[in-house]
Amino acid sequence: MLVRPEKQEEFPYLYDFIRTAFATARVSDGSEPDFVDVLREGVNYIPELALVAEKEGKIIGHILFTRTYLSIPGGRSEALLLAPVAIATEKRDKGMGAALIREGMSRAKGMGFRAVFDWRSGLLRAFRLCSGDKLRYPAQRRHPGKIFHGSRTCSRCPERHQGHH
Repeated sequence: MLVRPEKQEEFPYLYDFIRTAFATARVSDGSEPDFVDVLREGVNYIPELALVAEKEGKIIGHILFTRTYLSIPGGRSEALLLAPVAIATEKRDKGMGAALIREGMSRAKGMGFRAVFDWRSGLLRAFRLCSGDKLRYPAQRRHPGKIFHGSRTCSRCPERHQGHH
């Protein structure tokens, strides 16, 4: 599987691809392709983190990470929002989505981002991208409409930050 940034000339094809992928998704309101178009037009769009997965020359997946900001004591912190993830129907449940997410998170880490938030189905997942940590999914917690935080200090990286891994 080849993962690469999307190309502008592919946007019409990707609109249809995302629409088709979400037509049979477990969770969808049908607005996902329009949502992607809106995100692309915004100032938080990062072309290097708008990725497609190809297999044998055919697009089988799409993922988008956009810049977001979190209010923290004394200011704000930059992070990424992961949404949406579209996988071709025939490639679902085969690890393609997870592989695409891992590749995107690895690229984000290489660009200096330290946190990714994923909001799907009322479930918020936060991921730390620290220098001594492998990219791991933390325990999932249900907090509709709220961002959760941890209180454990990371012993695996020089940042010694507080939070979930």
